[in-house]
Amino acid sequence: DAHPMAMLTASIVGLSTVYQSETDPADKAHTEKAIYRLLGQTPALCAYAYRHNRGEARQAPKAGTDYCTNFMHLMFSK
Repeated sequence: DAHPMAMLTASIVGLSTVYQSETDPADKAHTEKAIYRLLGQTPALCAYAYRHNRGEARQAPKAGTDYCTNFMHLMFSK
């Protein structure tokens, strides 16, 4: 049972293996795309780590909601 921050860190590091063909730090377009992907996936990764630590089931993201509402849904919905 790892600390949620350690789980989040490992998850974010793991994302670098998913998009290997688009991770050239010298290419500004690749860097920008990676930033958007990271910002988009971080709420779900945070919520999954938090809920796992509490022994709760993961929640799927809710389509059609804004960033903050979706994050609250992922973290605290039953």
